[in-house]
Order: sequence, then C-alpha cells, then structure tokens
Amino acid sequence: MGLIHRAVAFYRSGNRDWKSFFHDAYQATQEDKFEAAGRYEMVGLRDDMDHHVPVFELGDDEEDDSRPASRMHRPSASRHSTGSDGTLQDTPSSSSGSAHNFQMGSDRKPKHSSRSGHFDASEESSEVDLATERWAHEVVPEKITRAASLRRTGEVLLTWVRRTQVVIAYVCVCTAIPTYVGMCRAGYINTCAAHIIKGSIFFGYGVLTFARYLGAYADLGWAWNAKPAGSKAVSAEMIECAVIFTYGITNTWMERFGSHKGDPYTVKQVQHISIAVMFWFGGLSGILLESKRVRRLLSSVMLAGRSNVREPSSYSFSFNPIPALVIAITGLAMAAHHQDYKFQVEIHSLWGILLAGGSMFRFLTYFFLWLRPPTDSTLPSRPPTEMLTAFGWAAGGIVFMLSTEEISFAAMRAGFDDMMAFLNLTVALTCLVFCWIVVVLAVKGYALTRVNRGVQLTDIEV
Repeated sequence: MGLIHRAVAFYRSGNRDWKSFFHDAYQATQEDKFEAAGRYEMVGLRDDMDHHVPVFELGDDEEDDSRPASRMHRPSASRHSTGSDGTLQDTPSSSSGSAHNFQMGSDRKPKHSSRSGHFDASEESSEVDLATERWAHEVVPEKITRAASLRRTGEVLLTWVRRTQVVIAYVCVCTAIPTYVGMCRAGYINTCAAHIIKGSIFFGYGVLTFARYLGAYADLGWAWNAKPAGSKAVSAEMIECAVIFTYGITNTWMERFGSHKGDPYTVKQVQHISIAVMFWFGGLSGILLESKRVRRLLSSVMLAGRSNVREPSSYSFSFNPIPALVIAITGLAMAAHHQDYKFQVEIHSLWGILLAGGSMFRFLTYFFLWLRPPTDSTLPSRPPTEMLTAFGWAAGGIVFMLSTEEISFAAMRAGFDDMMAFLNLTVALTCLVFCWIVVVLAVKGYALTRVNRGVQLTDIEV
C-alpha cells in the first residue's frame, strides 16, 4: 500500500523524474527492512514533503552534490540534533508504533521510549559502561586463557594417544602370535619374554634411527643437522645414552628371575649380567659426556684466565660413540654366545653381526661428520652411512626375537633350520617396515605443505 500511495503522489506532483521515484521507493523499502532488524539504529521520518524521506541515511557520511534534491543527508549525531532525539536503542515492536513515536512536528516534542537512547548519557549508563569494560579486560582474558590451556592439554593428550597407538598395536602383535601358536609357556616364559622385549628395543632403535635419517626431529637438531636457533632440546646422543642406562640398570636385576634364593650363578647369568652392567655404566658415561656443565669442566684448563679462546666447529655437534660402542660389543659377544645346537649358534651369530655392523656404520658417520660438522644448514643432512646403521640395528632386532629356543626347536623339527631363509625373511620384513616409514613421513610432509599453503593464501587474502 505504501508503494501505491507513493506512486499516486508522484503522478499528481507533476514531477516525472522516474529515477528519483525509484530511489525514494527503494529507500522506503530499506527503512522497513531496517525497522525489523534489531542490530540497526531506527531513525525518524519527516512530514514536510509530499512523501516521507528519512532524516538519517545509512551509508557514507560525506556530502555528494550529485545526489537528488529530495534526498536528505545525515546530520551530525549531536546531543540536541533531530536525529538524536528520534533515535532509540531498541527496535520498536511494529512499524506503526515507530511512526507515532518518531513522527516529528514543528511544535511538539518526540515521545521517548522508557529506556535511554543510544546517545543519552547518564550515571547509570556510565556505571554500566565501566563495569562492561572491567569485565572485558579482566574476565574475558581469563576465560580465554583458561580455554586455551584446556585446549592445549587436550592436544597434548590426543598426540600421546595417537603416537602410543603404534606401540600398543606392536605389543598386541608380539603377544598375539605366541598366544595363537601356543608358545612361551611354563619354563619358557622368561626366555621368550627376554628375547621379544630386548629384540624389540633394538628393532625400535633402528626404526628411530631411520626416521632421523629421513629428517624426523630436525626441529630438535636430531636429523644430523644444525640445531635451529633458540632450540633448547638435548642432543639425540643424550637420549640414546639415557635409554641404554635405563636398559642396563633394569636388566642387571632381571637376569635372576626364576632363580631361588641361594642358587649359584650360572655361566649364562654371569654373561648376561655383565652385559647389563656394561649398558649401565656405558650409558651413564655417555650422559655425563653430553652434559654441558661437565664439558665446561673438562675444558676448564684452557678456559681459566683466557678470554680469547674460540670453540672449534666440532663443539656445535655431539660426537658421542658410546651408544654405538655398547651395541657393537653386545653384538660381538652374542655372536660368540654358547648354545647347545649348531643352528642356535648360527642364528645368534647372525643377529650379533648385524648389530655390530650397524655400529660400524655409525662410527663412519661420526668420522665423516667430524671432518665437516653439519653446521651450515638446519635441513637434514642424511648421511648415507646412517641408512645402513638403521638397517643393521632393525634387522638385528628382528633376528634377536627369532632366536628364542622354541622357534629354533620348531625350525629344526620342521626342516627349516636354514640361515638363508631366516636372513631373507628378516631383510624382507625390514624393507617393508622402512618403506612404510617413508610413506608415513611423506604423507606428513604433504599435509604440512597443504597447511602452510592454506595459511599463506589466507594471509594474502587478508
């Protein structure tokens, strides 16, 4: 009805400016739309023309001479302005009500709402504003900090759950196979558990070494690269020595499991306990050498009273051969381990040689890096000898698990006591695992590339 009324008024006025007509009609439609929206300020109308024209205009505040004469411009929002008097904080309930409340006359005052207007300042509104500002500065940041802390805690827990799933799945496989075939029972429980646990440690050591070769943990300086600036992470050799120390200090006492009080020590127990003690004190020596304070004390003879002493480039990287030395001696000792059957001796020799061979390639890694330490770039340097180190340790761990007595006896009974078959099976399984690691890390790198690309595109759009 309003549109028809405007059309009739426009026709009787004699002014046939259709552009102005459509503009005014559209402006009235916009008023009805804004009137129903609670987030827009409602403005009053004037009757001093043939048809209603808004006192305020939503848009640019700057004057434009090209606008039609019938279009009113927005006045300044002062305390005594007409627009300010006709402005309410709340949206009226209906268009008719707003017309009566906002309609302005020459000799009558506007009817104000019971609530204060947007520009009406009072003590109550000032107190509310101060309380709101205090809440925004004190309560909101506290809630945001608490939410961020909870979110960070959830992310850490989720990361641990995701990464431990691989270990849990591996444990399930190692326990499910003996349970399915009926192994590791009665007096063979301790021997079987020892071979599976210790072999798994060497296998995991090889897997992590291969991951370091591919570039994992480069942000910590563990991928045979220069440590990034600001990184306070300990060296990878410190972690290796700590694991070796823990392995030795626990196995020293576990070798007597199954023995009774007062039983004499057997030759095998002495052999195993001596190896555990080597791990114990060898790991402790490596931990001391990796300590920065101990290194400063060892260099105190030259540093005392001298301020112009410059550190060599080798100080920027850790050259600690103790982990590889401990594993090499373990491999050589187990290769000469006495067994009752020839096949058992051969299979022990196999995994002992694999462990010692992996350690030999680690020595070569230190030799070449000593000649030229990886201080030029934080990118993974990928020394080729580390690939061979990882392969020797992982394959040696698998053969370690296969060298348990029950598997050896079952192979001899079935006619599969062939070293070539065991070696080829181990090599094939190791290659399969390494291929899987390459795929996983490649997928991770691809995902990070996509995420970084999305962040860059967002920055460009912003």
